[in-house]
Amino acid sequence: MKTTTSGFTLIEVLVVVSIIVILTSVGIFSATSALKQADITAEQANIDQLKIALSVYKESTGQYPPGQFNAPEDNCSICRLATGNISDAQTEWNEAVSMLVPRYMPESIETDTWGNPYGYDNNFNVGDARYYTLLCSMGPDGELQTFLPTDRPSYEKATVPNPTARGDDICFFTY
Repeated sequence: MKTTTSGFTLIEVLVVVSIIVILTSVGIFSATSALKQADITAEQANIDQLKIALSVYKESTGQYPPGQFNAPEDNCSICRLATGNISDAQTEWNEAVSMLVPRYMPESIETDTWGNPYGYDNNFNVGDARYYTLLCSMGPDGELQTFLPTDRPSYEKATVPNPTARGDDICFFTY
C-alpha cells in the first residue's frame, strides 16, 4: 500500500510568496505616488486661494499687502528664504497673510502643505513698466529653486521676462 502526502513543495510556496511581495511593493509605490500627487494638488488649491485673496486685496487697496518687518512698503519673504533665513521669511509672510484674514479669505494659510513658509514678494520686479508679485511654495523637496539671490535685478534695470516656477516649486506671478 502506497501512502501519498498532500501539500505544497518548497518551490511552490516560494513562488507564491514572491508574487505577493511583488504585488505589495507595486501597491505601496502606487499609494505613495497618489499621496504625493494629492499633496501637490492641495498646494495648488492653496496657491489659487491666496492668488484670489491677493488680487481682491489689490483691487480694494490699490496695492498688494506690504510688510512692516523690513520696510513698510516692501515685503520680501522670498528674499529671506533665498538666503536661508526661514524665521524671518515666516514672520514676513505672516504679516502679509494677516492682512488678508478675515476680509479676503476665511482663515490664514501660514505654511505650505509641507510646513514651509511661503515665499512672497509684493514688488518683485519694479521698473521699465514691469511690476509683478510673486508667491511660491517650495514644493515637496522644501528647496527654493525659483528665486535665487542673483535673480533679482536692480530696480533701475528690472527686466525679468516671462517668469516661471523652477524645479518642483509651485508659484504664481501676477502683474
